[in-house]
Amino acid sequence: MRRDAVLRPLTVAQFLSQAAFMAMNAAVPVLAFTVYGRDAALAGVLLGAWGGGAMLGGIVAFRIVDAHDPLRLGALAWALQAAPLWVLAAGPAPAVAVAALALSGLGNGIRVPPLFGVMTIRIPAPVRAGTMTVSYSFVFASGFLALLAAGPLLDRVGAAPVFAAVATAQTLAALVVGRVALRGAPPPVALAQRST
Repeated sequence: MRRDAVLRPLTVAQFLSQAAFMAMNAAVPVLAFTVYGRDAALAGVLLGAWGGGAMLGGIVAFRIVDAHDPLRLGALAWALQAAPLWVLAAGPAPAVAVAALALSGLGNGIRVPPLFGVMTIRIPAPVRAGTMTVSYSFVFASGFLALLAAGPLLDRVGAAPVFAAVATAQTLAALVVGRVALRGAPPPVALAQRST
C-alpha cells in the first residue's frame, strides 16, 4: 500500500476525513447548545440532516457511478462534502446550518462507494482483508485522536474554531484526492512488487 500511488493518498485523505467527521459530531451539539439557545432538538435535526444527505448520496452514487470514473467522481464529491462545512464556522441561521450539513452529507454519500471500490480493486485479493483491516484501523485511530482534541477545544474556544478545523481537514482531504484524480490512476502495483 505504501507504494501504490492511489492507495497511499486515499488512506491519508480518509485519515483526515475521519478525524473531521468525529470532531464535527462532537461540535454539532455544542453549536446547538451555545449558538442556538440550548436546542437539543435542533442538534438532532442537524446531525440527521448530515445523515439523510449521506443516505441520499449513496442512492445517487449507485445511479451514476457506472457512468463516471470512480476516482474523479469521488474527488468531486469530496469537494462537495468539504465546501459547505465552511459555513458552519460562521454560526449561520439554523436553516442554513441544516442545509450545509445536508449538502456535506450528500457529498459524503456520493464519494464513499466509488472510492471504496477503487481501494478494493487496487489491493490484490490474497492480501486484501489484511491490508484493508490495517488501513481502516489507522483511519479510525484519527477519530479517536480528533475526539481527544475536540472536547477540550470546544470547551475553551467554542464550536466556530472547531468547525473551521473540520472544514480545513475535509478540504485538505479533498485536495489530496483531487490531485490524484487529476493525475489519473496508474495501474496498481503488482503483488510481487509489493513484497520487495
